[in-house]
Amino acid sequence: MCKTSGVPKVMSIKALEHWTRDGDRNAKFLNVIEITQAKWEEMCQVCDVPQPMVLQILEHWSKDGDSSPKFLDKIEKDFYSLGSAYSRALAFLIEQGRRRVQRSEAGKKSHQQKTQKQGAKRRSK
Repeated sequence: MCKTSGVPKVMSIKALEHWTRDGDRNAKFLNVIEITQAKWEEMCQVCDVPQPMVLQILEHWSKDGDSSPKFLDKIEKDFYSLGSAYSRALAFLIEQGRRRVQRSEAGKKSHQQKTQKQGAKRRSK
């Protein structure tokens, strides 16, 4: 049994929080998350997990186990996607990310239009 068996559940929620809060993410990269050393350290601190366990946790998350399927697929250094067993969750996250990007773009466009109208009003006075 892995020493980290209870830890991945808590830290996986933190990883998903990082996934959902990266609001400036480019829409074509919504299927991956960047987890840098700093993010791992932050997750360890928030979850009260000793930092030396990060490698064990990552190893546990990166392969199929007896009790659970692989949580993360490593794409390249610091970049991960959810394992194939979590394809529905990944599809949900991608859709939510697309919606967030669309809302952000709509908000920026609306702000630009308001700013232009206000500028036109000031010039006409």
